[in-house]
Amino acid sequence: MRFIKTIRFFCVVIIFFASLLLSMAGVHTAIKIPKGTIKGRLANGLSYIIKRNIHPQNVTELRLVMQIGALQQTENQGGIAHFIEHMAFAGSKSYRGFNMVHMLEKKGMKFGRDINAYTGFDKTIYSLSVPIRFDSTKDIHQLLGMMREWLDGLTFDPAYVEKERGIILEELKQYDTNDDFYKLKIGDNRYSRRMPLGTIDDIKAVSKTMLRKFYSKWYQPRFATVVVVGDINARKVERILKETFVSAINTNNIKLPTYSVSYKKGWNMRFSLSDLGKCNKLELIIPHEGIVERTIKNSVDKHLSKIVVDLLNNRLKDRNIRADCSDAWYLGDKNFFSVVFKEADNAALLHDITSFTNEWNTIIRNGFDHREFAASLKDRLASIKIEDVDKTSEQWCDDFVDYIIMHDIYPTRLRDIESVKKYLAFCTIRSAQRMLKEWLQASKKTVLACYTAPQDSGLTLENIKKAWRKGLSNDLLCYTYKSCKEPVESLMQTPPCLGVVSTFDSKEIKSEKSYANIGIYDILLNNGIRILLRPTRDGSKTFFIEGLGRGGTADLPDSVYYKYESTAAFVEMGGIEKVNRDTLFNYLVQNGISLDTNISSYWHGFIGVAPVNKAQNLFNLIKEKVTAPEINKKEFDETVKEDLTSFGITTPLQEQLEHDKNRKIINIRDSIMGDAPSMLRRKRTIEDIKQLDIYKMVDYFKSLYNNTHNLTIVLTGDYDLQQMKEAAVGSFSKWQQKQQYTPPTVWRTMPKAPYRYKVSSANEQQLDLHFMLAGNFYPNLKTTLVLKLMRDIIQNRLLEVLRQRENITYSPFTDLLYHGQDGHNYYFDIMLTLDRGNVERAQKLLIKIIRSLQTKPISRAELQQLQLSFKATKARVLSDDATAAWRMDMVNKIKNCEMLSDFNSYDTILDSITPKNIQDGFVKYLNTDKFIIIGL
Repeated sequence: MRFIKTIRFFCVVIIFFASLLLSMAGVHTAIKIPKGTIKGRLANGLSYIIKRNIHPQNVTELRLVMQIGALQQTENQGGIAHFIEHMAFAGSKSYRGFNMVHMLEKKGMKFGRDINAYTGFDKTIYSLSVPIRFDSTKDIHQLLGMMREWLDGLTFDPAYVEKERGIILEELKQYDTNDDFYKLKIGDNRYSRRMPLGTIDDIKAVSKTMLRKFYSKWYQPRFATVVVVGDINARKVERILKETFVSAINTNNIKLPTYSVSYKKGWNMRFSLSDLGKCNKLELIIPHEGIVERTIKNSVDKHLSKIVVDLLNNRLKDRNIRADCSDAWYLGDKNFFSVVFKEADNAALLHDITSFTNEWNTIIRNGFDHREFAASLKDRLASIKIEDVDKTSEQWCDDFVDYIIMHDIYPTRLRDIESVKKYLAFCTIRSAQRMLKEWLQASKKTVLACYTAPQDSGLTLENIKKAWRKGLSNDLLCYTYKSCKEPVESLMQTPPCLGVVSTFDSKEIKSEKSYANIGIYDILLNNGIRILLRPTRDGSKTFFIEGLGRGGTADLPDSVYYKYESTAAFVEMGGIEKVNRDTLFNYLVQNGISLDTNISSYWHGFIGVAPVNKAQNLFNLIKEKVTAPEINKKEFDETVKEDLTSFGITTPLQEQLEHDKNRKIINIRDSIMGDAPSMLRRKRTIEDIKQLDIYKMVDYFKSLYNNTHNLTIVLTGDYDLQQMKEAAVGSFSKWQQKQQYTPPTVWRTMPKAPYRYKVSSANEQQLDLHFMLAGNFYPNLKTTLVLKLMRDIIQNRLLEVLRQRENITYSPFTDLLYHGQDGHNYYFDIMLTLDRGNVERAQKLLIKIIRSLQTKPISRAELQQLQLSFKATKARVLSDDATAAWRMDMVNKIKNCEMLSDFNSYDTILDSITPKNIQDGFVKYLNTDKFIIIGL
């Protein structure tokens, strides 16, 4: 009998472990590619990934991803991979010189924005963003054909090699990693000895023969992947892709080597002097093997690492240990586990290090509290969900590049996500301990210390190591977990004032218009309020509302300016008069409603968002906010007291902004052009702060909305037009006109003579300069389109002359800013980074370019190409699902006096612009005798 029981026992045990093993076997299942993705490989080894995606509409993203980069270079081939990337746009079998770029620009694409490339250590990516319907067989053949040219059709014409050499040398001069510790972080390995850009000597030594040799060796179809994502017929694209690339031939059998990011053993430290801020900052970095998401287990481990970091940071916070931890991929096969310490002095810094390692060691030995771990695990499980619903085609391409290069892919299918959650739930405290122990073991190999301080305070690497070891050897600590149970919130009732239902009365509408080409509905109410509705189809069932009216702080006289300058901030401290602030806050959060009011220099208004079925509640909230806001006297008094105490004291942030060269340039530009009228006022005094009166501020705030004829309301979102129209008209028609007020016309006076402003120091050889030309105008759509066309023509000439021909700058940029009702002014801002010795030469070339455009009209072909680009950009940006873009564009149209009737005829007005109109524009709007140069 006992024997039979024993047999039964062992059978049960065997069945249990067999079931467990069968269950756990699924953890090693490979993560599936996203649903709807076509993935394949041709006989020659070329891979492809194709996916249909309609976010955004009318745009298709194409990538040629070469698993080739700087790592494949030999010691005497520095910069070659990046040089070849440049040559891809400078001549191939079917496109001589820059003809490929010109052909793409005829489709409305722009070089640098829609036509681009990038070279890294382990990849070279060529990208096209096509702003048209990518469905004609001709277009697909042509664009995929260009990618085929990049793969095996480059010609390396010596003349163009020299052109690109000059461009790359300028790029090298302007290159900056923007990281004082980059050399420390990249380590001592093949990566650090194969920087993608190379050196100046490397680039000077490059020849056609060298380029051809590297290209022929490494640009093999088996190292290439074509990615196409967008509003496409995926099967049609696949068929044409096969036709295009099937004949590509591998000319060798070389295997792609793999390289690891490695570091010298031990502790390594670098110091960076910082004149910004007053604290010492030390970041300790432990490089360790990263987790590549290929299987369900990899994904589980990645989530576990996030749980561990969260638990560790929570524990440190609970212990009042001033340290912040993170773990993230850095480069190649390495992650960085990083701990940042910030203190006023070294003694406190070293104490924090000891406290941190003591706590770390305690957790490794004793583990986390089971309640502590369970709470974090629960939060992580709740956060895992499908997040790719509205992902853009560009974002999909980025994900696919990671998959191609790193074989890294996160779960997107429901079954995979459920599997990750299932196996993550099996993780235990021991799993977390094991991960922390592995990171600690990695610290025995390498620790990188990045130390930043206002001055060299004598902190040594030996001090840091001693503090680290001390914490590890100290006695283990006791810890009692304090559970923070969040109270379960009950569903709140709608406050009575927000629950009022307004009735729609068509008699309240004075006039209404519909603009079919742009899908905008324009309503004017009897009380003067204008309502603009633009339904979009983004699937969110939410909507945005923005109200705006002329009238802001710039209209105030100097005598009262500082009494009302901060009105918006103080009004936002309170809610509404009729509802308790906490009650209102909880109600809005529960119902997904938000509202902010604002007052800028020339405008006042509000911005809100809510679910479509809460539109009436939001409309009621807006009325209460602008007519009866809550006065938060307590916070007002506290803030004024703080301002009085801190008056005249420079904060670290203010100090940082004062030292920032780019900020200085922007401030000078804005003060000259009138974009920051407050800068022209006298400085605020302590007496101004003492005279602040919250009650007078609220009266000023409410007065801005007394003139209903001055208010325009813009509504965009995923709503039914008729229902939103009735709700909006019903609500806003009840607003009463209280005061007739016409805001003053703003006409900013532009500089009448040339200016030069010095920002750079005398020893700087590379200068960031702004060459500016400004004036006044009466805006309308045609005029602003002429100005925008002029901007792009100047940009094209800068690329042709200053970059490609003269090689004196790498990335010139031309900006245009203009103001309608709030300025009637414009200015062109031409931004160049130049060697000090090339400044005068650049100015002469700019003058020559502009005078040439004033004396001779551009070709009709160039203008038509730009007009097509404008249409393509409009179609891409203002697609039917672009809720935020439509709101911002409509608001800007109102501010800039651009009529919706003109915008409804956008293509017709754009096409009516002639080369003579452009020439006249250069004559009328640009005077090269009035150049303003900032940054010298």
